Formats: sequence, structure tokens, C-alpha cells
Amino acid sequence: MKSIKLNHDGTTRRFAVNVTEYVNGGTAVELLEADTGETYCTLSVWFPESPLLEPGWFFLKDWSENGGITEQMKLVGLLVPVKGVPPVHSGFVTAYAYRLNL
Repeated sequence: MKSIKLNHDGTTRRFAVNVTEYVNGGTAVELLEADTGETYCTLSVWFPESPLLEPGWFFLKDWSENGGITEQMKLVGLLVPVKGVPPVHSGFVTAYAYRLNL
């Protein structure tokens, strides 16, 4: 696991980036508290109707509680959009494909 530092909610925090697979396929990404190993947030989202992406690509959950941290990760270049993949719409949210740049 890679370790990163981010300033979130006015505090600099260390996170471990945990990359695994969803049971039904697709890349799953979580940020874990580096000191405790507890899940801080899940960056990826899986939709049954979404296409299976290339290994390492995932649909980013950048709404609700993830909004601030994902925006910071985009700004510092840790999250890179994947071009050419149509977004997935589900209910009131839209998810776009991203990859990690660690």
C-alpha cells in the first residue's frame, strides 16, 4: 500500500491507499487512516449497470462526505480522469472514471 499526506478539514493526515477488487469485478479504492488502519473513506463506487473498466480504473465517488478529499486529490494530481469512458448515472449522482497517480 502507498502512503499519502493530505490536508483535509484543516488537518494534515496520513493515509494508506488500499486498492482491491469488488466481488463482481472492478477496482475498489479506499483511504485508510495510516496510524490505525481504519477506513477513512471509500473512493470508488460500483454500479451493476456500469461497464467493466480496465484494471486500475474505477468510478469515483466524489459526492457527499467524499467531496472535499477527492477535490484535493484531483488538485494535487493523485486522481486522474480516464478519457473516453462514459459516465454512469444512478439516481441523483453521476460517477466518472478515474485512475490513481501514486
